[in-house]
Amino acid sequence: MQFGGGSSKIILAGMLNAILKRLRDRYVEDADLAGLKGITSEFLHHYIDFKYLTGMRKGDILKLRLDAITDEGIAVTQSKTGGNCFISGDLSSRAVVG
Repeated sequence: MQFGGGSSKIILAGMLNAILKRLRDRYVEDADLAGLKGITSEFLHHYIDFKYLTGMRKGDILKLRLDAITDEGIAVTQSKTGGNCFISGDLSSRAVVG
């Protein structure tokens, strides 16, 4: 499908942005996670659980070192902002890590 002028592209871009904004402004429900886990591998189940429990970005998870994980929580340097944070709690996510 081809679009003639630039105005068509602008309209489509606006529609796409509106759809993405609606998706970003909603919470992830348990049914959403269950559906995603139903179509992914066990390895991705662990990734999804860890990401959900910590709220960390993908890049920060990939750079995470095991020595940053303690019984008290996880020490993280956020790659996007450069800020340091500590995710505390009993971290049932430890079962996901190891």
